This record gives sequence, C-alpha cells and structure tokens, in this order.
Amino acid sequence: MRSSKAKPNLARAFWDVKIENIDFDRQKDFVISRVLEYGYLADIRWLLVKYRKDEIAAVVRRSPNLSLKTANFWSSFLDIPKEKILCLNKRSQKKRKMFWPY
Repeated sequence: MRSSKAKPNLARAFWDVKIENIDFDRQKDFVISRVLEYGYLADIRWLLVKYRKDEIAAVVRRSPNLSLKTANFWSSFLDIPKEKILCLNKRSQKKRKMFWPY
C-alpha cells in the first residue's frame, strides 16, 4: 500500500456506513469496489494513488458487486481479460437475475 494524499469526499460511495469506521488498509476490497462503482474522478485518482494497480485488478476480478458497466470499463483500463472477471461470467449474471429480475 502506498502513502496517499488526503482522502477526497468519499461520502457518496459510503452512504450506508460511517466513513470514520472504515479501515482503509484492512477493508481494501470493500473500499476499492465501492469507489470504482460510485466514486467521482477525484475519488478514482485518490484510489490509484492509495492502492497498487494489481490490488485494484484483483478486486475487479473477484468482486460480485460491480455493475457490468463498471466491470467492462475496468477490464479495458487494467487490461484484464473479460473471462477472468467474476461478475462478467454468465453464471454470475444468472444469479443476479434470480434476485432482481429487471
């Protein structure tokens, strides 16, 4: 983990939790997936300074919580083959439709 500048206003990505209770080192998967999904450009810049690209790529590969749009973007940005991303495989998409068929 690299040192980072001051955190931007991340409240928009963590609306459902108290941001002061988040351990940005121990809960990095949670932090990375939320910022990738809901963060603004300043948040993404902070994320790219705070975490290594391989740490971010690992979260993109295994997170079931990323939207298809977010996963596709980060697949291209980080040069990750789409078949290596959990939320882009057909089984994962079928599970989503089971819970929310819209």
